[in-house]
Amino acid sequence: MKKGADIAVRDPAGKNVHYTVTGTQTVNKNTVPTEKVYGPDPDPVLRPVTCDGALDAAVHPVDNLIVYASLR
Repeated sequence: MKKGADIAVRDPAGKNVHYTVTGTQTVNKNTVPTEKVYGPDPDPVLRPVTCDGALDAAVHPVDNLIVYASLR
């Protein structure tokens, strides 16, 4: 995901709602900025979180990729 990318999410009525990526952040799974990701925001936002980074001995990613996006 690059800054400026479009993310479309279908709402319960079947309408596509569009968000624009404003940034990304890779963090260790143990240091996710919980308040920044899950805390309140005055505007509609989207915060997808997925796996990223190197793999540990059990072949699990050690980092998370957080995508920050705002309603378009």
